Amino acid sequence: MELSIIGQEAIAAYLRQMKFKKRTFGGVDEDDALDKIEHITGMYRDLAEELQGQVEEMQQDIQRQEAERAELIARARREAEKIIMQAKVWAEQKEHETDRQLAGRRAEIEQLAKQRRDMETEMNNLLLQMKATIRLISGDLGQMLRLAGGVERKMDDGRTGNDAGNV
Repeated sequence: MELSIIGQEAIAAYLRQMKFKKRTFGGVDEDDALDKIEHITGMYRDLAEELQGQVEEMQQDIQRQEAERAELIARARREAEKIIMQAKVWAEQKEHETDRQLAGRRAEIEQLAKQRRDMETEMNNLLLQMKATIRLISGDLGQMLRLAGGVERKMDDGRTGNDAGNV
């Protein structure tokens, strides 16, 4: 861009200092004017070529930058897809791990529930046995008390009989 400004300034400076040869009769020397116009045209042509070169260079820069941008986007997409895939794998692993843990907990709960049922059944059986034993003991105790009462009366009778014989 700077070169085009320099080129434009050079043309403007040339035009300011340009002097035409005069003819003796009727104005300027045509050959001299045509030479100067050709020189100015050449300067503009050089400037146009320079500008064209700059435009082509800028277009190449733009294409290069667009290619770099496209590559960055593609790389970012690949990286994003990789991260998403890793996250999916991690989530699936966590899901499987959680399912295994949950199944283990369910098995533990079922085992504890079965143990509880078994203990309740055993406690009910023991309670029934204890009630039956208490009934037996109660019946035996009543019979023992009656026997003990009979023995005590006999002892009392025997003592009273011995006391009567001693008198």
